[in-house]
Amino acid sequence: MRFTLAFKVGKSRRPLTDTERDMVADAIVDHIKLWRILLLLGSGFLILVVLTHVAESFHIFPAMGWGLPNSAGHYLDLVSAILGCAFLTLGFLAIGLTRRKNSN
Repeated sequence: MRFTLAFKVGKSRRPLTDTERDMVADAIVDHIKLWRILLLLGSGFLILVVLTHVAESFHIFPAMGWGLPNSAGHYLDLVSAILGCAFLTLGFLAIGLTRRKNSN
């Protein structure tokens, strides 16, 4: 699907050419890096941890066996916490290493 972007040159506006549109798309794709996705996933998993604790305290979905050692709720909470911490750590490390590399 084609979309029309126009930008102002002087007092007139004209649509972007195909080359200019490709340059804008490349800039957007370059801006969204892997570490941003890792941060988003890590945050999502930690929100899932919070939601499992809320479900446990309000007794939502009792079949999940919240609070029991070998239940699905326990493993959902555990795996979400591990993945959330791992993805956030990897994302922040990647950002720090990239900024350090770019500053030299």
